[in-house]
Amino acid sequence: MWTVKELGSWTSIILLFLLFSSVTSQIQTEEFVTLTPENNFVELKVESGTDVVISVGNLSLDTAFSIIQANVFLGSVTLSYNRTLTQGNYTTGANIGLVLYNNTEKEVFLRQTSGALLNVLLGLQVYDGNAPIPGACNMEQSIRVAPFLPTRFSVDLVTVEFPIASWPMNVVPPTCDGSPLQYDIFHLYLPENDISQETLFKNIRLMSDWKSIQTYGKQVNYFGAPVNQIEFANYVGTGRIISVVVRGLTSSAAYVPTTSYGCTVSSAEEPCELLSSVLEKVFGACLFFIGLFMIAFGHRFFKIQIFLVGFCISMIISFILLFYFSQPSKLDATLIVFGVGVGGGLLLLGIWAWWGVPVLPVFLGCLILGFLVASIIAYSPLGLNGKRVIRRGN
Repeated sequence: MWTVKELGSWTSIILLFLLFSSVTSQIQTEEFVTLTPENNFVELKVESGTDVVISVGNLSLDTAFSIIQANVFLGSVTLSYNRTLTQGNYTTGANIGLVLYNNTEKEVFLRQTSGALLNVLLGLQVYDGNAPIPGACNMEQSIRVAPFLPTRFSVDLVTVEFPIASWPMNVVPPTCDGSPLQYDIFHLYLPENDISQETLFKNIRLMSDWKSIQTYGKQVNYFGAPVNQIEFANYVGTGRIISVVVRGLTSSAAYVPTTSYGCTVSSAEEPCELLSSVLEKVFGACLFFIGLFMIAFGHRFFKIQIFLVGFCISMIISFILLFYFSQPSKLDATLIVFGVGVGGGLLLLGIWAWWGVPVLPVFLGCLILGFLVASIIAYSPLGLNGKRVIRRGN
């Protein structure tokens, strides 16, 4: 039998061991990375609970500011000016960056607390005093200077914001008057259903430097005056890299590129599905077989053809109006559009039965064909001078 003294000694040892284990489990391990203009990209595998100290070296004397960017594959990290996170000195996301000024600031800190191993691409872009500063007139993000592009997506749209840039540092006094600054938007599609780290990081490298962006990216046009929010059509499962170049009077600078697959991706082995619900798959299959039926038999079933023309044109118009004025869920949108389509088909069939004039059904059928042809041409090299048109945000 152990004595009370022996039991007390063993109890003290066990408590000390548990305390030591608890403390060591909370200690953040550190890694060190140096970025230079010559070696401005580094790929890392960052464990959860790891801090990465990112240093900048070999900067020339005419460097006015530099941007350190972190792009993460299927995850998010935190970039901070200090080891301790305080309000206004850090930002968190999958495609983020920080601005360092005048050779006086030499390092930033990356923290990873997701609980999983993440692949991170670190990058460095260096600018002189003639270049405008991306995100320096930020009014919305929590950090003072935000040289990155906050991105979100819905069923049909990918929305990208870019905090307003400031004039170059050689302009005295510094100002946020954006009148002489021009914003050019570029994007680059990734191969369809290719959700791999290698493809993503390879193309992010091409879309980070403002000169390289112009070579490899596709410039897009937008309606209306320049604003800091733009919207793209969402193609679910197709990766896209979006970059914004801000141009001053004599030089340019690029924001940290952002990425989107148009859906929530959990792993590279589970790409997004365009038709994710059973209802959508059944609906798509029915339309496919109805189309084959109409191709084979056509005017032999003229009343059915009239109903289907009214059904299709009503669906197209209702879909456009529905997502222009609201953002319903996929299920609600499918049910609403289907219901409007049935109503439109019955209405057109009733008009034909009452007046007996086939001109309107034939005209609407030709209109649908014209809509299809116009869509194909618009998204081909023949349309819009090879440029894409996007919608500016509200």
